[in-house]
Order: sequence, then C-alpha cells, then structure tokens
Amino acid sequence: MFAFKFKAIDRQNHTIVDRVEASSVEDAYDRLAKRGFSDIRVIDSKKTAIDLNDVASRRRLVSSARQELDLQKQSSLIIKLMMLYARDVKILGGLLVWLLVSILLYGLHSAIALVLAGLLIAHILWFVWAMVPMTLYDLALDASFWRRWGELERIMRFLATWKSWFKTSISEREIIFRLASAEAGQGRLEAALKRAAVLKKSL
Repeated sequence: MFAFKFKAIDRQNHTIVDRVEASSVEDAYDRLAKRGFSDIRVIDSKKTAIDLNDVASRRRLVSSARQELDLQKQSSLIIKLMMLYARDVKILGGLLVWLLVSILLYGLHSAIALVLAGLLIAHILWFVWAMVPMTLYDLALDASFWRRWGELERIMRFLATWKSWFKTSISEREIIFRLASAEAGQGRLEAALKRAAVLKKSL
C-alpha cells in the first residue's frame, strides 16, 4: 500500500490537501470519489508516493501532505537547475579550482581572483538564462500529466510573462494551449474556450 498526496473539494466545498492510502493511483481516485470528494487531483505517482511497507519511506509521514507539497513547489526548479549545472563539471570544476588556487596564492581581493569570480558569476547567469525556460517547461509537462492544473497555470503564466527575456523555443501557441488546458482542468471552461479560440483563428 502507498500513501498518495491529493487535493480535492469536500462536501462542504472546502479545499482539502491530504494523503489517501491506496494500492495505485487509480485506486486512490476510486477511494476519494467514494468518500464524496470532487475535483480530485492525485498528486503523487507510485514513484513519489510514500511506500507504507518501507520504514525509510514512512518517515515522510512526519510532514503533512500540504507541508510536503509546499516544499516541492519551492524547491523543484532550484533542485533541477542545480542538478543540470552540476553536470557541466568541465567548466564549473575548472573555474572553481582556479578561483580557489588564486585566492590561496594571491588573496581574496586579487585581480585574478576577482576576474575568475566574475567569470563564474557570468557563467551561472548565462546558464540560468539558457536553462530556466526548458526546465520550467519540463515541470509544466509533469504537472499536466499528473493533472496539477494550478501548478501548470502558474508555470505557463510565468513563461508567458517572461518569455521575451529568456532563450526559449517554446511557441506562443504552446503556451496558450497549456494555459487553456489548465483553466479547463480547474473548471474555468468559459475562460479556457475563449483562450483556445485564439488557436482556432490562427489555423
């Protein structure tokens, strides 16, 4: 059995973020529907849910579903960017080694240390500029697959606002389509149809 995080509306029209014990994602949806919930979104897959048969996995029960979800939202982009940046060891490693050597030999405020520090900062800024859009898009696809419509809408609105500032191949049509999907998934069908009408006109 697993403990899946979910977000749903109860019979009193309150938004509930909690966990449900089930054997699969499909079973989780069935159990929640039988309990009278509506607008159900099971957030976890089997890979990310708590395995109740595993002692180490059960330690996550210390945090509530809402606390864990908030932490994931705050850290997922940063963690993905850090993992991607760490792969670029040739440039990153070389700059860090030369920076440390120059500080040890010439001091923190030496010209060579400042130049290398500037190159490192410039490389990090270039990396963020180049990688943030596609990393966010990957997160958006993941949110779409697991029907986390609120998260999908936040990501796509950010990309729509800042698209011109970043290096990205994400088309305007794709952003409109994903935003319309997010709105429809949250029950805002009129807004979704109005947004999707723009795509129909451009065909």
